[in-house]
Amino acid sequence: MSEYLIAGALLALVALLWFVRARQRRSAQQDQGAESTLAAPSRFRAWRASSRLDSIQPALAPDSDPEAVALRAQREAAEEAARIEGDREAAEWEARLAAEQLAERAEEQDRVAAESQLEALTQQASAATAQAAAERSEREALESLERAYADSQHERQADDGAAQAPATPPASLPRPELTLEPAPAPAPKPGVVMVADASKVVRIKTSRLLEQHGWQTTLATDGLLALEHIRRADLHALITGAELSGLDGLALTRELRADPRTARLPIVMISADAASLREAARQAGVSLLLGKPYPADELIDFLASTRETAAEA
Repeated sequence: MSEYLIAGALLALVALLWFVRARQRRSAQQDQGAESTLAAPSRFRAWRASSRLDSIQPALAPDSDPEAVALRAQREAAEEAARIEGDREAAEWEARLAAEQLAERAEEQDRVAAESQLEALTQQASAATAQAAAERSEREALESLERAYADSQHERQADDGAAQAPATPPASLPRPELTLEPAPAPAPKPGVVMVADASKVVRIKTSRLLEQHGWQTTLATDGLLALEHIRRADLHALITGAELSGLDGLALTRELRADPRTARLPIVMISADAASLREAARQAGVSLLLGKPYPADELIDFLASTRETAAEA
């Protein structure tokens, strides 16, 4: 995940540098265009001024003077050449101005595209950060559950060791008389409960809760594999989530109810959307539907009641 964040940051930095260079290049072209706007039509204006001055002079010279006629012809030829040159310069100036405007529009489009790309990269980086935070939270929750389970195991081992230590009465005290009492009934063998859920946190949390209350557990994440295992093994109950790969919780329940060997198997479904699944779960044959986070006492009480029912049967 850190590699994705570094790559996203580098892409964002490259896009930002490209955007700054484009702005600088556009500013330089705008300054150059302003200078050309002031300088380009200078000859054209000079030609207009000279033509206005020259148009006054022919009135002062008589038409009958051959020299005046020759000078006027030369002047008219010069004016025509100046006019052609002025038109050419004006056309070049207009073409250059149009090209500069097109370049500005293209740079504006590039800028908008760069901003959009930068925004997309920022959103991707934010999504990656949120996903990393979610994974970190789930990992911390799992580690907390593992520490709590280890502490409970240590406490249980300490209690078992204290209970197994022989208690010898002091030598000074008389031994009490022994009375024969009926031997206590052997403790019932703990049943096996399958926990099938897509969430690793739910699987670990539920299995440790059941083991603390004397149940053995087996875990599954795929509905099809869970169905095959249940048909082969002797399970006491099934705790399943609504969303499983291969075969979801409702479909798994219907398959178990259709098989005479597992038709009476107690099935508990745990789902974050328990309200909307209530009717579908009832029709599928779910024994108990719990929401997330589920009440641990209700789950343990239900399993205890199923154990008593099985013992009476």
